[in-house]
Amino acid sequence: MKFTLNPAPTFEAPVPIPVPGKGPVDVVFTFKYRDSEEAKAFAKNASKDKKRSDVDHMMQIVTGWNIEDAEFNKKNLALLFKRYPTAAMAIQAVYFAELAGVRRKN
Repeated sequence: MKFTLNPAPTFEAPVPIPVPGKGPVDVVFTFKYRDSEEAKAFAKNASKDKKRSDVDHMMQIVTGWNIEDAEFNKKNLALLFKRYPTAAMAIQAVYFAELAGVRRKN
């Protein structure tokens, strides 16, 4: 892979979604890239806007996933968060870790 000063507008990363009785299961999400200033502004605005739902918040950073039986859309993202309550935190943690260049260990 060649390095460039112009990152791709999206990137993929596995997110470990905790599944009761099974432990974490990796789901690959496609994320919108943000530079350092955009990421700081996004995080700042997210912490101020207490009325915004997790779904609305995540729709601003996620553009897709590899869940075979569910198209990526707002309704299915809400269903994911309803059935797996810690998924939103896991997604956000991976997103900001990836932007910061932190890699998970396999």
